[in-house]
Amino acid sequence: MSGGIYDVDRQRWRSLPPGPPDDGWRGVAGALGSDDAAYVYADGWLLDVATESWVEVPAIDGRYESFPPRARTVVGRDLFVYGGERQNEEGESELINEASLWRAP
Repeated sequence: MSGGIYDVDRQRWRSLPPGPPDDGWRGVAGALGSDDAAYVYADGWLLDVATESWVEVPAIDGRYESFPPRARTVVGRDLFVYGGERQNEEGESELINEASLWRAP
């Protein structure tokens, strides 16, 4: 994993903290601040900038974000996910009329 954290106060880059074990790594979902968050995906790992640790955002109902795509919005540090699509047994797509809220620790 590559990347870094920019320290605005010291005006320098720091390395990312070590990631979770390889067998549990599904990619970066976003970053978690003390009062807010930025989510790129609705599941995966969040970098908690305050503690420099990783927090797992579990896949909603066992399905990962990459398919089907879902709409998401941030409420403070929490993640509200809604909609998307799934394939039925015949391989046809159907819209999902569901929503969920994941509360950041």
